[in-house]
Amino acid sequence: MEVCTRCHQAERLYSSKNLGCFFSTGREWASSSYVEAGQTCQSCDMSEVDRELSAGFGMPSRRTRRHWFGGSLVPKKLEYEHQIAPLREVYGNGLTLSVRQVTPELQALAVQTPPLAPEDQKVAVSKEVSRSRCREPLVVVIANDQAGHDMPTGDPERHVDVAVTVRLRRQIVARAWTRIGSRYQWWPEVKLLADTRISPGRERVLVVASPSDGTVEISATKARMYEEAFEYHHLQGQYVRAREFFHQKMGVSDILR
Repeated sequence: MEVCTRCHQAERLYSSKNLGCFFSTGREWASSSYVEAGQTCQSCDMSEVDRELSAGFGMPSRRTRRHWFGGSLVPKKLEYEHQIAPLREVYGNGLTLSVRQVTPELQALAVQTPPLAPEDQKVAVSKEVSRSRCREPLVVVIANDQAGHDMPTGDPERHVDVAVTVRLRRQIVARAWTRIGSRYQWWPEVKLLADTRISPGRERVLVVASPSDGTVEISATKARMYEEAFEYHHLQGQYVRAREFFHQKMGVSDILR
């Protein structure tokens, strides 16, 4: 573990330069139930492989592990997609998304959800719409059931966007949206504005109203940086900001059964 945390546990604030490094993956793992279960970073992030200790020297093969750098599995450039794609067969998405009927327990979980940063609250409000026939409350449950650290972790700009669209005969009648991640202010001082990341084994919910005969469509996207930074540095066409990792469409009647 000490080898891993030399890179994946680095928290330092440089106030005089308005810089901050917030890689807290090691601390997140240390406070999770994965420690008691005996699961290490290597258990999940370094797949096993049989290979020579040193290629080309005729050494016998042995069982070892790969140190792939998949991260959020978003290629930094479009031409790297063919290199990243095979890793998606090895690593999961970290999060599991499902749609359920509202229960008192899930409703309480919605109340406990950390607030979004002001910028993200504005986006969420602008994407929410609900009409009179939407009387069936549904929840999208976002569970961190595959990672031994917060989701997302690492670079403070990483985040996950979840969008829900409800249609009635092709017409959009309801929407819901949320952002999972940390949001920092970098100027005039470094300040954490919001942290909605999901700890290991925990769940977050997104509530949306629906008509009983509508359809629900869920889309989830992982991003390595915010839109503002992407546009400010003119990275369009040079860098890949995000990728959709989950998309599902279903009938409301199937959910209510």
